[in-house]
Amino acid sequence: MTALADLQQHLTRFWAMPHHQDDELNAKLKEVQSWQQARLQQTHRELFEQPKNQLMADYFLTQLYGGEEFKLLAEQLARILPKAKKLERLAKESALEAGSMGIQAAIFAIELDLHLASGCSLKICQ
Repeated sequence: MTALADLQQHLTRFWAMPHHQDDELNAKLKEVQSWQQARLQQTHRELFEQPKNQLMADYFLTQLYGGEEFKLLAEQLARILPKAKKLERLAKESALEAGSMGIQAAIFAIELDLHLASGCSLKICQ
């Protein structure tokens, strides 16, 4: 399977998640993600504050770690995927695989946060 086919599967899985159709669950998910982002920033403050890492840290926390930014990225990817065959010929397979794996990792994080939001055992949800 190609990296773009993998990416399509990841996006299909993302759009099938229940928070897209459940406003209450979506609100709880946003609370969990905000809490997780703050926790990650605190835990890795030293790493994230290094000037050479600030762009990566910001990208990780806003683009790849859930929220509306990731949803926008997923929408953009879904829009370009049907036309992406040309990209496969121009880009290295390893670069496409890395991008697909990054999206997959972000979706795994959202799935884990959905489990927290569904059970809502965090103090922020009580």
